[in-house]
Amino acid sequence: MGRPCCARSGISGHASRQAQAGLAGALLDELTSFLARAENASVTFLYSDIDRGFYAKRGYVALDARYQRHPGSVMMVWLRPGVPARILEENAERLPGYF
Repeated sequence: MGRPCCARSGISGHASRQAQAGLAGALLDELTSFLARAENASVTFLYSDIDRGFYAKRGYVALDARYQRHPGSVMMVWLRPGVPARILEENAERLPGYF
């Protein structure tokens, strides 16, 4: 993509404590911030197997159906502010597969 780009794996936790503690959200927020700051990432990807709203609250958006590659999961992206969304279309062949 010509810019630093990162992909991440899953976050898992015990269902009874996961929502109460908010640890998964805090971890995701910190990881996104770290990648943007320390790794100079302009774009990060993830696949959502849960409600996309969890990730949307953190700035991730679902990619169009034409970019989806894994049934049952939704590929989502975070773009650093100022990075044009067209970068995805220009690099469609380089988008990550399912992890």
